[in-house]
Amino acid sequence: MRRSDNALRRSGEVVRRAFGAVMALAVGVVLSVSGCTVPGTPIGQYPDPAALDVGAFGIRRLEEPAGGEQYGRVVESVRIAEALIDPVDADPILSGVLGPNGLHLLPTTAKATLLLAAPVRAVLDREGMLAGAAVGGTEPKVGFEPSVGAARVLSLLILRFPDADAAQRAARDIDAVDVAVSAQNVPLTVPGYPAAHAHWRPGVPTAAATIATGDFVVSLYAGETTPDATALMSLARKAFDAQLPRLRNFVVTPRDRIAALPLDRDGMLARIVPEAPGHWPYPVVVANVPQPDAAWSEVIRGEGVVYGPHAARLWSNHSPRDTGIELEAVIGLTQLVRYSSATAARLAYAAAVRDYSTGAGKRPAAGPSGVPDIYCAEDTSASMQWHLRYACRLLHGRYQAMLIGPDLTDLRQRLSAQYGLLVNGD
Repeated sequence: MRRSDNALRRSGEVVRRAFGAVMALAVGVVLSVSGCTVPGTPIGQYPDPAALDVGAFGIRRLEEPAGGEQYGRVVESVRIAEALIDPVDADPILSGVLGPNGLHLLPTTAKATLLLAAPVRAVLDREGMLAGAAVGGTEPKVGFEPSVGAARVLSLLILRFPDADAAQRAARDIDAVDVAVSAQNVPLTVPGYPAAHAHWRPGVPTAAATIATGDFVVSLYAGETTPDATALMSLARKAFDAQLPRLRNFVVTPRDRIAALPLDRDGMLARIVPEAPGHWPYPVVVANVPQPDAAWSEVIRGEGVVYGPHAARLWSNHSPRDTGIELEAVIGLTQLVRYSSATAARLAYAAAVRDYSTGAGKRPAAGPSGVPDIYCAEDTSASMQWHLRYACRLLHGRYQAMLIGPDLTDLRQRLSAQYGLLVNGD
């Protein structure tokens, strides 16, 4: 079987705004009664970002640099992530997140084989795998690291190849190489998918299945609570039923245009405060490889990437605050979300502040003076890692930024710079 068997393991601002709203209404009534009108478009009054302490950070957007093959493959993987199913599309019980991150980007064969049997890498290299993405789901009652047999699970990968022939060969040989890992593996059939390749180890409640569709290979790992081959293949069939139509509607980037893919088509990365002052956040994928006996714990994170609405929901682990998300940019421990409207953004911000202010071990922390719509909290729980001590959220129009860090002074400067970038980006 694949390596997954053993290794996959926020009131003064409110008062000020209410007072401002009352005064605006009073002025409107006076103007209406007097028959006067005031031409022009009203705009909000905000502090001058140039007057804030931003340290070494800038408040003007950086120029987007040119891309390249290495970065283009990450961007194409982000595009593919938008075509992934949500595991609940295969089975409603799979609403829990499998692993620390709900979504993995797989721009290289090395990253892909963190979720596949190690010998499969030779197949991916031979057939020229170009990009990919993966998602995982499980029963929410067991947490994101269930042991094998403790819950129903589904881990699904989409891998893109240069053409359909390469994808067909890859699907066949991914399964063949995986089968060869153990002499106890035997073939299985996925109902309704005679072209699929599948196998399991009798007595073990897991199975793998792989199928080619167009330029793509869909490879999945299914887990049940009992060693039931029929149930395992039924889950595989449901996953294929949900995933294959989404891929048929996906338009790939031509092979010779991947290197030319823009890094910041929607201007999100230019609006997010970089980790290092003046440095553009190039797209990369970083991996934290677990110990061999860990379960479902691979952390494969995209940095300098911008997720669409569907991928953002998967990446944020089905957060109830994701309603209305259009785009989400991620750089290290900093995120920037654009919502469909300022109203949707404020609702999400209010919900986050409510969660922060009522969470166990949380206490308010002072954000940068003079900047509106910022809430910071300190996590005092003993289990909190030092680099996650302070968390802040900033709201501006349709945008909400989330920043985390160990040093409150640095975080205030970053927040001020983030505010400046959003104000200057309007």
